[in-house]
Amino acid sequence: MDNNRSERDFLKKEKAEEYLKKLEEKLVYYKQVVIDSSDAIIIQDFNGIIRAWNKGAERIYGFKRNEMLGKNITKIISKKYRAEAIKNINSIKKGEPTLRIKQERVTKTHQKISVNITYSPIYESGEIIEIGTTEEDVSELKKSLDDLKQISLVYNELFTNMAESVVIYDVKNNGKDFIIHDLNKAAEKIEKVNKKDIIGKNVKTVFKGVEKFGLYDVFKKVWKTEKPLHHPISFYQDKFHMGWR
Repeated sequence: MDNNRSERDFLKKEKAEEYLKKLEEKLVYYKQVVIDSSDAIIIQDFNGIIRAWNKGAERIYGFKRNEMLGKNITKIISKKYRAEAIKNINSIKKGEPTLRIKQERVTKTHQKISVNITYSPIYESGEIIEIGTTEEDVSELKKSLDDLKQISLVYNELFTNMAESVVIYDVKNNGKDFIIHDLNKAAEKIEKVNKKDIIGKNVKTVFKGVEKFGLYDVFKKVWKTEKPLHHPISFYQDKFHMGWR
């Protein structure tokens, strides 16, 4: 009996040691993932004192690990966001769900950057002991969006005020219907229409002679071939519109 019990105890101990070894290997792996992550991973206590600072944080913010350990997280937070950051820490401390926010932060060179931040609780023995944040620099994306907005404004200005008549259509029902999406001031003047009255309507409803005019066939060919086509100047006429087009 004693021998059997000793054998069972030995097997249990062996399994426990094997489990601990695998757990240690996983911890080493996870630690390395955190260290090498391209995103900033920062661990701080409830007062905002930084306890861990990975390579991603060094790359994004410019501060080395030894420059930030023991410092307050407010060192990299713009003044107008500091109260919000403290509020977020307190929310996680109270056990509220993980937070995902966008916030402005400051680098070592005093450059302001836009960062996506995920706040997560760190547990020990079932209690929240620290706060972990994963932080992604989205400044380039924000700049690209701002540039795109600027380009869009320039395009809209050119489109609205150019001397040539321009109409933009949406294609529906696999190229069978062409819906007026937008038109510029020159088109409104030439066709004697108000864009608010015709946007969203089928071109055949607004310009009833468009098929006889031949332009509708041009629309369908352009849709099918994805190549530009020229329609010769011709005389257009319906009940409400007429003239050379």
